[in-house]
Amino acid sequence: VPVVKVQVTSTPAGFLRVRKEPSLASAEIGRVKTGDQLEVVQEIREWLQVKFEGKIGWISSTYTKKI
Repeated sequence: VPVVKVQVTSTPAGFLRVRKEPSLASAEIGRVKTGDQLEVVQEIREWLQVKFEGKIGWISSTYTKKI
């Protein structure tokens, strides 16, 4: 299975919140910056489950591009 990676693109805040679940109401468990490259675990609608800092979390796919 090929590894899918995404790069965080420019965001209004300058960072992207990583959430525990694929929901805007879910708790923030970290942040990633513009330019960060992340390995994608799975994709659900407009959410990507990614590996970051040894953890797994969800980010909005709106501010990412596949690399």
